[in-house]
Amino acid sequence: MFTGNSSVKSGASKTALPPAPSVPPAAHRAAAVEDIDLDDGLDDNELSDGGSETAAAVGQKNTMGSVYRKGDDHHPGGGKKMSEVANAIASCTALSFFSISMILANKFLAGSFNAKLHFLPMAFQCFIAVLLVEASRMKGLVQYEPFNMATAMRWFPIAIFFCTMLLSSFLSMQYMGVPMVTVFKSLTNLIIVTGDYFWHSQIATPLVLLSLAVMTGGAILASWSDIEFSAWGYFWMSANCFATASYVLTMKFATRTMKLPKFGMVFYNNLLGCLIMLPLAMCFGEVFTLESTGLVGFLDRADLHTPTYLSINLGAGAAGFFLNFAALWCVGATSATTYAVVNTVNNFPVSILGYFLLPSAPISRQQWEFIVVNIVGGFIYSAAKIKEQKAKERAEALLASQDSGDVEAVPLVGGTTDDLKSRNSPGRRS
Repeated sequence: MFTGNSSVKSGASKTALPPAPSVPPAAHRAAAVEDIDLDDGLDDNELSDGGSETAAAVGQKNTMGSVYRKGDDHHPGGGKKMSEVANAIASCTALSFFSISMILANKFLAGSFNAKLHFLPMAFQCFIAVLLVEASRMKGLVQYEPFNMATAMRWFPIAIFFCTMLLSSFLSMQYMGVPMVTVFKSLTNLIIVTGDYFWHSQIATPLVLLSLAVMTGGAILASWSDIEFSAWGYFWMSANCFATASYVLTMKFATRTMKLPKFGMVFYNNLLGCLIMLPLAMCFGEVFTLESTGLVGFLDRADLHTPTYLSINLGAGAAGFFLNFAALWCVGATSATTYAVVNTVNNFPVSILGYFLLPSAPISRQQWEFIVVNIVGGFIYSAAKIKEQKAKERAEALLASQDSGDVEAVPLVGGTTDDLKSRNSPGRRS
């Protein structure tokens, strides 16, 4: 297939190649999400977790029932083609809604009930996610293999990082407001980029380094001007950054040898999360009252046996699960670029809503300015990762054309085909 009017002959490898106007297929875009947006969550951390936000669309193709994907000829439930614009807007809205709802629900649980329960709420949310993902599999909405003990044992180390990520995020929200939690989470990218360099030989581009400098500077200055500095809050937030980065980097290693679909990851993360969190909750007196801990267990806390407390826990677990659906829907209906941008834009409403709707420490005007600087750094980071992914896709397309003997004007973001060969030559650090 020719892109544009020019073509490259086999003897004209020095010709610069123009950008391609075409958009890659939805399935290919879905596979690129993990490389484009690591600000989780994995934000949010939302990487296939059902209770957190980092790694939301790790490129595996899933059956999603009647969810329409861009490029389909007809909507599965009707005879007419669904409006692509309406579908894109709906998918982005769903992604924002579930992402924001999950964060606000956990902040409300952490700061509004004085429950002093940490492991039990996380175990309950993991249990809800397991029920939902298994029900979806039985209905044919998602596809993954049934429980396998060997797979569970191999996935167990990742589940430990997953649980640490959930718990540290929940604990940090007891001491810090949503805006500061949102700002500090962005520093996870700095750890991930460093880990990618040492363990995956991935060198960061100048634009990525610029974005990390802006995000780090904004976070440090915002923390420095924090009116109600909480040492415990920053301790748990730092632990969350390292746990999230460890989760992402470890999962990159694991998925090279384990071909586990996205919702398979959701299943094992949350099933193993239940098996880790529930015994800890019982040992620390969160289920039954233990005199040794001085904590009144949930079963003896009549003030927590309310529809409000239970429904918020249920909603947080369900929001985390449906966030995975929304992520895949958004990538399929729009692009990985849009998905990354929506995740970054979410930092604005979640910071504002979290500050005004939930109990939070006061934030000065100067601190808000530094928070905005940090979020702008997040936009630069998303733009840098998007640029990297597009360059990678164009390079792979050009190499595929060369291998097939039909070299055409496949884009290379400037440079020549010789440049491409040198970039991919043996011994070069990519």
